[in-house]
Amino acid sequence: MKEVFESLLGAFFIVLVTVASVACITTSIDARNADAAVQAYVTEIEHSNFSPSVVGSVFDQAATDGYDDVSITVFERNDDGTTSQRVVSTPSAVGDTHRAYMMKLTMSYDFMLDFLDASSTHTVTSYAR
Repeated sequence: MKEVFESLLGAFFIVLVTVASVACITTSIDARNADAAVQAYVTEIEHSNFSPSVVGSVFDQAATDGYDDVSITVFERNDDGTTSQRVVSTPSAVGDTHRAYMMKLTMSYDFMLDFLDASSTHTVTSYAR
């Protein structure tokens, strides 16, 4: 009887470790997908030379990909040589970007370990130059 109990206990721990490992791998994949999405958005903005329509479409693409909390900080050079920055959180607020020399894209996503019922919000930031 002792061997049966030990066998079942061993099988239980194998299943437990397997489920925990799958949860960690899934969470890692979600984090990697969020990072890849941000890099794709930044590359698209860079290749468009900060086009307002492309910058606005990033918000739509992010929403389609399941990322709702996206903001873009636009860094601009003014005519007098000073620099300024403004934060854009909606596609309609992009406005004119002809003075932009850099943009910072910040996106938040949920980092969840369902097996442990643990979740937090992580932020990915990247710069378009």
